Amino acid sequence: MKKNNFLPCLVLSALLLFTFSSCNDDNDDMPATREVKDMLVDKKWKMQSWNLDKGIDLDDDGIPDTNLMSFIDDCDLDNTVIFRKEGKVFSNSGTVRCDADEAPERQTYDWTFDGKTQIVKLVEANDRDGADEWKILELTDTMLKVSFTLLPEDGKNEAIRTTMLLKAE
Repeated sequence: MKKNNFLPCLVLSALLLFTFSSCNDDNDDMPATREVKDMLVDKKWKMQSWNLDKGIDLDDDGIPDTNLMSFIDDCDLDNTVIFRKEGKVFSNSGTVRCDADEAPERQTYDWTFDGKTQIVKLVEANDRDGADEWKILELTDTMLKVSFTLLPEDGKNEAIRTTMLLKAE
């Protein structure tokens, strides 16, 4: 009697396909949670670029703007953020201060990191109601690229997706 091996081969093939495809991770290039935290902490991260994913006319000149760096005060361009191991984020106002009374460094956020989603959650130190979520797109020892959403204050416009690149000093 001739035996039909088609069904067992099909089941085995499907099982192998499922096994290997389920091992694929969207974050293959991202380091493990502990490594991410180690790469983030105790460095001064300075913003290099900050762009809107979709242009909006922010200055009413009729031209959609995407580069948010052009709207940041010169005194804020040398500011940095520092993630501390204990879950605190400090802002450093750099050498050029906007206000003579401005503290050189102050705690602005508490932070946590979710390794599954690759999201850094930032909660304002003085306002526990809201939180920002930075999705890590790329991370090395000297570069951090994140994406996050800006919510319009007027309540009329839709949320705006942005991408920010920071470099460690």
